[in-house]
Amino acid sequence: MTSPKDSLLNDTLRMSDVARLWSLDRHDSLECISARFFHHRYVPHTHDTYVIGIYVEGCQNLQLRGEGLYSKPGDICFVNPGDVHGGEPFGGHYGYRMFYPSIDLVKNIASDVFEKPVLEPPKFRERLVEDWYAFQLLLGAHSLFETDHQKLAADEAFCEALRYLLQLNSDAPGYSRTGAYEKKAIDDAVDYIDANFEKAIDLETLAGVAGLSRSYFIRSFKKMRGLAPHAFLTDRRIREARKLLKRPGTLVDIAAKCGFYDQSHLNREFKTRTGVSPGQFQLPNQGTFIQDRKLEYP
Repeated sequence: MTSPKDSLLNDTLRMSDVARLWSLDRHDSLECISARFFHHRYVPHTHDTYVIGIYVEGCQNLQLRGEGLYSKPGDICFVNPGDVHGGEPFGGHYGYRMFYPSIDLVKNIASDVFEKPVLEPPKFRERLVEDWYAFQLLLGAHSLFETDHQKLAADEAFCEALRYLLQLNSDAPGYSRTGAYEKKAIDDAVDYIDANFEKAIDLETLAGVAGLSRSYFIRSFKKMRGLAPHAFLTDRRIREARKLLKRPGTLVDIAAKCGFYDQSHLNREFKTRTGVSPGQFQLPNQGTFIQDRKLEYP
């Protein structure tokens, strides 16, 4: 039975402020923070970067550009460089996931998106926006950045989110789809994936191999290959895993040889594409009938 003292301690721990900050060099030292605040109050301050992020729980009283706003779960927040802002919990606590992209990073992605040089920093118009599609992209990218296991998937989600948000809520020039898709560039990227699928490949590397901007590369790749780069890379790894599962070997070793960060990752991706787990697939190829085996679930 929990004593009153232990119960009070547990309540105190549950109501403690928690924050984690990290950065990603490959995105111009992009800083990210994941936090839950019960007590912390931000005094008015500014950043020389953008602040773009999502609220996942609770409510923040956000003071931005002289206006008082109240967030709710599902909201997307935009703070332009130099904007004075502050905030504090309202009604208990709030939790959020934020990105701090540099001006150069946002300008470069805007130039990729609009296929013309963007010389001035784009300005985001609305402070809080509700958009479920963008929210899911940002949540996925932030979660993947936090572990950094799947660099390509994280980079795709992040760039797609900024592409979408720049069109939805910025004063950057209007989007214009111009120019032909570059078959040789995409073929070069596919050749690189074939030769390096067991490695951690990020979007910047693939776009560099293709000689295309990141956003244009994603659109071109999906148009020509039917899959986004990360999905294509995962599919390539699964094809290799199918070959290795027909030979003697442990699932842990096969996962590592194919570029999956652990066996559970292999199990999950393999079953979504084949309908069976790697263990089930391995057995009939070693002389055991699959119908004689109890189904396994990863």
